[in-house]
Amino acid sequence: MFADVNGIDLLRRIVAARPSAGVLMLSERRDCEYAIRALAAGASGYLGKPTPAEALIEAVNIIARGRCYIGPDVGEPGAPQPEDEPVGTTSLSSREREILQLLAQGWALEEIGRRLGVSAKTVANRQSVIKAKLGADTALQLMVIARRLGLC
Repeated sequence: MFADVNGIDLLRRIVAARPSAGVLMLSERRDCEYAIRALAAGASGYLGKPTPAEALIEAVNIIARGRCYIGPDVGEPGAPQPEDEPVGTTSLSSREREILQLLAQGWALEEIGRRLGVSAKTVANRQSVIKAKLGADTALQLMVIARRLGLC
């Protein structure tokens, strides 16, 4: 039935069918970019495989409380832990918030630039400012923050 469907496409189908369901994605891939794609596609959490049972239970409990979970083995060192408090966007300008939302939805810098009528370099510079304002060191941390804020 799903033989020709990859994990991200299947995730999108699940989220489309059950938008309120929290979906925890388990994957052999632990790279930041794939985790970002999964979150942008609607995952509420992401864990690398294999995962100890205790970590899986913790992730499910956190997602059941409406929070986002990223396994500590995913992405760059210092990835946000699920206990981190959500950060507000009050320090962001309306343009920065718009860029953050587009990033959270999985848009590439070039696509955002075309959409907003600016260069990809300008978008990259604004992304750096947004990271600094929100205390994010990585793209993955920025995605988690945006997800917690309901921007994706």
